[in-house]
Amino acid sequence: ENPVTRIALMLGLACVASPLWAATLEQALTLDRQNNQASAAVQDEIDRLGAENAYILGGTGVVSSAVEAELDGMLDGFVNRLAGQTRYMTSKVVADTVIKLTGGSNWRGPVLVTTGENFADALAGAPLGAGLDWPVLLANPITGDVYMPKGMSRAVILGGTGAVPAITEVALKRPPLSNSVLDSRDLLLDK
Repeated sequence: ENPVTRIALMLGLACVASPLWAATLEQALTLDRQNNQASAAVQDEIDRLGAENAYILGGTGVVSSAVEAELDGMLDGFVNRLAGQTRYMTSKVVADTVIKLTGGSNWRGPVLVTTGENFADALAGAPLGAGLDWPVLLANPITGDVYMPKGMSRAVILGGTGAVPAITEVALKRPPLSNSVLDSRDLLLDK
């Protein structure tokens, strides 16, 4: 059996990370939010998996610098933090990493768009994103802003207009995606 070489360590943004670990990683580990430390159990799991590298998802307010330093000491390879100043920027960084690792500058593909206000829709769509290697993008429900990566060929909106505002759908329907924006009900019918 081949050892796991890469892991993702996360708190809070597991929903946007699913495509990342599906596309390029073999395992995801979570931290105890109260202690925000890499426990002996994490070290044991790293050892069991034979992991060499890790991605930390979120800023130091989510996973502390102390945990990053602990991980760096536990692993033989790299520890990369994927973070932005907000959850929306972090979802952009994670999406860009998924795109880089699954196709780079030649990437052209669909994305899932969901609200960044709460994570019910994103968590429900995370397995879909992971299974299809589609990045999960968080839309700001107040401004309607959403990151649209170069090469995006299609967008599937998870949730209704109470979650992702109509202004986001309007922005997504501008060329080149004018006929390629679906809501999750359409996805079920799309073969």
